[in-house]
Amino acid sequence: SYMLCGKVECEYTDASTTQLLDAKTGDWDFGLIEKIGVPKSIFPKIVQPCTKAGLLKPEIQKELGCGAIPVFHVGSHDTASAVASVPVGVAKHWAYISCGTWALLGVENDKPLVTEKARKASYTNEGGLDRKIRFLTNIMGLWLLQECSRNWKEQGKKYSYSDMVKMAEKAEPLKYIVNPNNQKFLAPCDMPAKIREYCRETGQGEPADDAAIVRCVLDSLALCFRAKTDELQDVTGVAYECLHVVGGGCQNRLLMQLSADALNIPVVAGPVEATAIGNLMAQAIADGKLASLADGREIVKASFPVEVFNPDKELNRLFEKTLPKFRKLK
Repeated sequence: SYMLCGKVECEYTDASTTQLLDAKTGDWDFGLIEKIGVPKSIFPKIVQPCTKAGLLKPEIQKELGCGAIPVFHVGSHDTASAVASVPVGVAKHWAYISCGTWALLGVENDKPLVTEKARKASYTNEGGLDRKIRFLTNIMGLWLLQECSRNWKEQGKKYSYSDMVKMAEKAEPLKYIVNPNNQKFLAPCDMPAKIREYCRETGQGEPADDAAIVRCVLDSLALCFRAKTDELQDVTGVAYECLHVVGGGCQNRLLMQLSADALNIPVVAGPVEATAIGNLMAQAIADGKLASLADGREIVKASFPVEVFNPDKELNRLFEKTLPKFRKLK
């Protein structure tokens, strides 16, 4: 916004991720800033998303041959915009996962939740549209599968993502599981080899083929989503009736079904381009075309396809049986 219209301001959702914001007031914590020795003068005014920043600079207008185009503050943290696009309404109590390479799991609150239990569980209070709080934690997304795909392509195995899903559907469910958040898997590596090594070290034997490895990754992610949702419910004291999954990861239909099976609640998948949609919503609110975040979500529900995945009772029993073993994995 500074480069486009010359305003020196800091949008709230971005400011909320700096660890220098007072979660309760929504403004800079100058007491903390003073203690760490950072000059107060460098901190600009905090402004809310869905507001007007200004007009395009005259020199840019001249260069582009356009008029005085307005510039708006959106949820400039990408997850803030993604969560804004969640098409709520299926259930009163809902959680979300913004799923891509990484996954952000959480809930939307009206007030920050600042407790010792939340801190120990590694949850954070980040800003959202309409002064909402994104109470969330970072977990693994499809990184493991992406790295497997990269390794296999280097070996001449050019599996598409739909190919990998079909392979996994034919593999035995929950035969092999890993903790997706283990440090072993965080850096670029020979991921299939790392998964086989982890399974061997944890007394499971080794996945026999690529299909078993894909199934291992997807089953493990579903178990991770379940374990972290249980933790979220324990921290908030709320039983969630529905999980919304937005972002690119929601296109993996098998992962969505397995997540519903693991959590034993419906999983609502979509929209895919959640961040871009939330960005547009914020601009429309700022420009007076939409009255509120709630109105924007109604438009999302009417405009973008979503798919509901309901849990399978038999697979849920298998996930329940496997969950204690998963919780012990490091």
